[in-house]
Amino acid sequence: LFTFGFSLSESSLEILTPLPFMPAPEPDEVLKAASGAAPDKTYQLRGVLLRLLFLERHEAADAPSSVAAALPPLALLRTASSKAIRTPDDLTEQEVDVSELVAVANLLEMSDTELREVSSHVKTTGLLPATLRTQAQPAALRRLIALLEEWHGELTIAAPPGRSFEGAKTYRAHCALLVEAALKKIRAEEAMAAVLAGAPLSMT
Repeated sequence: LFTFGFSLSESSLEILTPLPFMPAPEPDEVLKAASGAAPDKTYQLRGVLLRLLFLERHEAADAPSSVAAALPPLALLRTASSKAIRTPDDLTEQEVDVSELVAVANLLEMSDTELREVSSHVKTTGLLPATLRTQAQPAALRRLIALLEEWHGELTIAAPPGRSFEGAKTYRAHCALLVEAALKKIRAEEAMAAVLAGAPLSMT
């Protein structure tokens, strides 16, 4: 993922992650699409719920023209405060907002039965269940750890010496610190999941 941007000391940090709001195309689904056949119902439902989750970002944005509303369909990793980040320990677990990543990962890992339960909740309330963002399934945690570990490795590759693109280098360094803090939070939740024998975990 090409990570480029800038951060302001007086504002919170929001970065796009390599986690898209869409299910990965499975070989069978690619063949079905090529032949014009109808997609698998579970695959289709997963995609619909992920699109609905993405639309919630637009509705939650301060204004339709806000930056968040204009961002592409990739999950956001955020800080909940504007404090300076110099090490991953500068952020408490409460200040690392992984809610959107958790929601996307949960939907990507849900079984057909679980997806139908979410769909039923939407039909009844008009909203996705709040627990989608706050309770992480063990499989979702494993997906996020693998993704963030790989991304953190890319973010921490040393840049060539020199002052060119100094702002971009600083931004990438801030991203790496936030990703490391998110990894620390999610690994702690995974460890707790092992203690609780696979029960869903609160990410608040």
